[in-house]
Amino acid sequence: MALFVSNLLLAAFLTTVIVQPFNHGSDISDLPYMLRKGLILGALAAFGLGFSVFWTWRRSESKWVWVVGVGLFAERALRLWIEQRGMLFGSPYTVLGQLSGSDCSATFIQSCNDALSYSYPLVRTVFYSLEALCASPVPKFHFDSLKRVFPGLFSLIGEKDPPG
Repeated sequence: MALFVSNLLLAAFLTTVIVQPFNHGSDISDLPYMLRKGLILGALAAFGLGFSVFWTWRRSESKWVWVVGVGLFAERALRLWIEQRGMLFGSPYTVLGQLSGSDCSATFIQSCNDALSYSYPLVRTVFYSLEALCASPVPKFHFDSLKRVFPGLFSLIGEKDPPG
């Protein structure tokens, strides 16, 4: 269970740390653009992080992180759908528009919050697990095979035995 939680934290929060330096310089007046940019960068970061974590440790828990993201997103989507169905005149916003952040504006900040709280974790956990699935057939690299292919490489840099 602890390994699953650590993979979930990596997928949800470490991707934020990786993406943060690339989010600067965006025009704050275009909130939907900023959300899309963050979503794409987060997906790419989670994709790479999922590959590297799975390839390094080969733990099956990283393949199942997507379940939490999908569950969280589905719960919020169902709650929004029920709320909108209960309104007398309906809602001018769609469930998908609110969750994706495309309805995000200064007058409807809840859409921005929903995108950051539900869509971002969904995309990051799905891409993290997807890349772990893609990394499954990739054999783990061992430095001893590199030493066999290039026998003089490690002697040039002064190492007796390769790391790993």
